[in-house]
Amino acid sequence: KTPQSTAALTRTLRRIVDKLEDENRLKVGAGFAGTVKDGIVVSSANNRFLKNYDPARALSRAVKVDNDARTFARAEYAMVAGKGARRALFFTFGTGVGRAYGIGGAIKHVKRFGPREKWEKRYQRVNGVKALAPFLAEHLMPIIKSYKPTTVVAGGGVSEKTGFIPAFRAELRAKGFTGTVASAKLGTLAGAIGAALIAR
Repeated sequence: KTPQSTAALTRTLRRIVDKLEDENRLKVGAGFAGTVKDGIVVSSANNRFLKNYDPARALSRAVKVDNDARTFARAEYAMVAGKGARRALFFTFGTGVGRAYGIGGAIKHVKRFGPREKWEKRYQRVNGVKALAPFLAEHLMPIIKSYKPTTVVAGGGVSEKTGFIPAFRAELRAKGFTGTVASAKLGTLAGAIGAALIAR
């Protein structure tokens, strides 16, 4: 579980790094839910104690840092669900809605994907697949129309609920999306794998 203070988080990260330090030339990557800029976790709606947190300074070593939606997307795009897609949009449905965009295999930094969407508080109150699928399709279609993906990849805990992906796919189809709607394949490991990829 995510530690609930910067001190506890730093201790946890140090334990992980120290355990692996014997590995030859260990490199470290990290994904954080929230706004990440120049290696600093500026803020996190999920973990409000994270304000201007600098993992590299905390660990006294080089750390490549990115937003967790982008690390998730990087892993899925490189390895499984989005592999080969010309343009791909990635969504993680959990406590909030993470968004990432990739072209030709590379994940782009999209400034508008940093802050939460205005409708995310309402999203947190929607219960059940039958209500969630149309709600998300309605609010995500403007993004889909703007970026014109050939593939949409859905991940996160909500996407794993029985019947969500078929319902979400059907709602997007009804709103005119003709591309592929894929389910994320790497599960809870996607963010960590993507973080490792940026550290290479």
